[in-house]
Amino acid sequence: MDSRVAGYYTDKTSQIIEKYGPGTRIHFHVGYFDAAADSVPLPTLNGLRHELVAAQERLVEVAVEHWSGIAELGRRVLDMGCGLGGTSLWWAEKLGCEVTALTCVAEHARIVKQLADTAGLPGVRCRVADAHDAGNGIVYDTAMAWEASCYFDRPRWFAGLWQQLRPGGMVFVEDAFVAESSPWKEVFDSYWHTDVASTDEYRRAAESAGFALVDDRDLTAGTAAFWDWSIAWNAARAKAPGADLPRLRASTAAHRSMRAAWEEGGIRIRLLAFERTGL
Repeated sequence: MDSRVAGYYTDKTSQIIEKYGPGTRIHFHVGYFDAAADSVPLPTLNGLRHELVAAQERLVEVAVEHWSGIAELGRRVLDMGCGLGGTSLWWAEKLGCEVTALTCVAEHARIVKQLADTAGLPGVRCRVADAHDAGNGIVYDTAMAWEASCYFDRPRWFAGLWQQLRPGGMVFVEDAFVAESSPWKEVFDSYWHTDVASTDEYRRAAESAGFALVDDRDLTAGTAAFWDWSIAWNAARAKAPGADLPRLRASTAAHRSMRAAWEEGGIRIRLLAFERTGL
């Protein structure tokens, strides 16, 4: 993986913790809101943070409930691009899984281990490795990526996964996807240093590596309000002592663009499930 991505997230760590921490599970992905939560009534930083984190946890719950209805989730799980380990710890605590949390950021690995130790979850192990070359001799039942596969070279990633998963093993992806040649791709990629793609690009990459796309669910409508709440948090933080106003202004501008992209359907949040075929 590009070293600039590791550098980007190393520099961003404290900001992630401030906005989405410092609880027992720290996520860095969009959240899922019920229709009744379209407005943002809470003006305080702590109130807004609470709602953002609750929505992130709700997204994991919605995804897992859906995936468990179509496939065996498996016990031995590889979380690729784990961030600060929110989903890894959730799967270990709620589902009793043994989770290997993979990150390219050494500082994040230290934080994940600390959180896992504090939560009493010895089944969570964190490794610093490139997602494209992450083999360690373990064969997993499941691999997952939460808004991380947008950083990967998908053909190379799926090819590596074929070696790491058992036959019939599943790959679960939650991420942002764009239509082919969408004008929103450049906006998204330039801010988050990603390489977002279409679902067809994922499907082609997966099929060439021996995986079949078995499910595709759209969660765009339920995640659109996340940007409203995030913008509201930025506004509240800008009024607090020590605010980095240029960074907050840039963040707010990007999030307003994403709100528009969600409304127009130019970027969509989807859950994809792939099954490893062959022996």
